[in-house]
Amino acid sequence: MIIKAYAKINWTLNVLGERPDGYHELDMLMQSVELFDDVELLESDELTLAIAGPRGAGLSAGDDNLMLRAARLLLRETGARAGAALRLVKRAPMQAGMGGGSGDAAAVLTGLNELWRLGLTQ
Repeated sequence: MIIKAYAKINWTLNVLGERPDGYHELDMLMQSVELFDDVELLESDELTLAIAGPRGAGLSAGDDNLMLRAARLLLRETGARAGAALRLVKRAPMQAGMGGGSGDAAAVLTGLNELWRLGLTQ
């Protein structure tokens, strides 16, 4: 399965204040753009990540990667006993405020929900 994780731009972004959990309340207006990363998911016994693409150099495929963190959290929270071979084809620039990392992680959650037949709703 291949999921397109579209980048976005922020037209406005206002930080409203810090929440008790340390995150911030935000008021923003975003728009997706035509630029996207491909998130590929295949059935596997283990959870692995490979990174390719023109902007993939230097991106960690280790435990700190948001895609793997999201997948492991999904395993923990659902009790699923599954694996997946994840592959990211990175096109969106990193650390450019375009939501690349979080969009890729969201694509993993969406794809694994389907791949592992978890039946989770939005």
